Amino acid sequence: MHRLNVSLNRSKGILRNTKGLTMVELVVATLVAAILMVSISLFLPLVFKVYQSSLNLSNASMLKSTIESVLKEELQYASNIQILNNGKVISYLNSNTGDSQIYVAEENSIPTPKKEDVGLPVLQFGNGYNPLMYKEHIDNKKLELRFTYNEIQHLVEVTVTLDNVTSSFVVELLNEEDDMQ
Repeated sequence: MHRLNVSLNRSKGILRNTKGLTMVELVVATLVAAILMVSISLFLPLVFKVYQSSLNLSNASMLKSTIESVLKEELQYASNIQILNNGKVISYLNSNTGDSQIYVAEENSIPTPKKEDVGLPVLQFGNGYNPLMYKEHIDNKKLELRFTYNEIQHLVEVTVTLDNVTSSFVVELLNEEDDMQ
C-alpha cells in the first residue's frame, strides 16, 4: 500500500509540475524551422541549375566528340573535295557511297524519310537519303557545320557550333591519291 501511495504522490507531483514548452518557445522553434525551410528551398534551385548546366555541358561535349568521330570516319578516304554553300556543304567522292555530300539538313529541305528511319536527319550524305545522325542524337540542339579544305596539306577543317559553343577539328585525308605519291 505504501508503494501505491508513493506512486500516486509522484504522479501528482508530475502533473503539478508546470515546466514544459511555453507558447513563446513553441513560436521560436516554429520560426527557426521556417527559416531553415526557406533557406533550403532557396538553395535547392541553385543546386539544380548548376547540376543541369554541368549535365548540358557534358552532353554537348559528348555530342561534339560523336560528330567528330562520325565525320572523320566518313571523310578520311574522300577525294574530289569541293566546299559549297559558303562552307556549309562538303561535296566529295567516297569509294563506298560514290558522290556524296555532308550538310546539316533543314526541316523544309528533307526528303521524305523511309519508314525505318525515325526522326529528322541532321547530317546527310550520299545521293538521296542516307543519314549519318538524327536529331534525337543531337538532342534538339542547334547545330551548324563549316568546312574548309586545304588542298596543299590535304586536310579538311570542320568547325562545329552546337548551341553557340564552337570547336574545330581537322580531318587528314587518306585517299588513294596520297598512297600513290
